[in-house]
Amino acid sequence: PFESAFKTPAGALLDPVTVAGATVVARVVEHSEADMSLLVEVQDQILESLLEARVMAKLTKQGVVTVHDDAIKRIAAGYRGVVTDPAP
Repeated sequence: PFESAFKTPAGALLDPVTVAGATVVARVVEHSEADMSLLVEVQDQILESLLEARVMAKLTKQGVVTVHDDAIKRIAAGYRGVVTDPAP
């Protein structure tokens, strides 16, 4: 939802977007060039994360794995010190 930030001048506001049920308004603070030399350091982590997400999606679709989103939200909220209501 924030793709337009790459084309928006620094200091400008982005149009409101909805993220996880909340409306977000953001301001572009600055633009910086990507340091592609860092990609080599994290490339394996990125590939592993993508593979893990694909495997989980496939197993969930097949019914082998059940993801309990309400439990995940409750546990995550406890770590952040924020209480959220589980999705209906």
